[in-house]
Amino acid sequence: MEGEKLSKLLNVMIAANQYNLDVDDVLSRFKKDIDAVTQLPTSTDMYSQQVVPDYIAWFGYEMAYYYLNRERYSVCFKQLLFAMVKSHIINNETYFINCIGLFMRFQVYATPEIKTEFSNLIEKV
Repeated sequence: MEGEKLSKLLNVMIAANQYNLDVDDVLSRFKKDIDAVTQLPTSTDMYSQQVVPDYIAWFGYEMAYYYLNRERYSVCFKQLLFAMVKSHIINNETYFINCIGLFMRFQVYATPEIKTEFSNLIEKV
């Protein structure tokens, strides 16, 4: 997903979480683009190397938060673990700590497999 589209989708997710909006239609419309987020950009320009990875981690967190508030826990924890990994890769402690906090708040809804995956990730860091 190019940086501009990612930025716009991130803004949609921030607004959805802030104002408790249902953006499921938007998410399904851009599903292919959202799925493409799993690949970090390989471009050599400064924006793609610094800003886009940061937006990817932030977007994963916002997606997780959105799904938590809609009680879609399996999708939520998948996004949350994704955001944690991306935050760790780009060395963004703030996002990583926010992800941990979100997980701790809702861990009662996590499956044993997700809890194990979370613990393994924490141990690696």
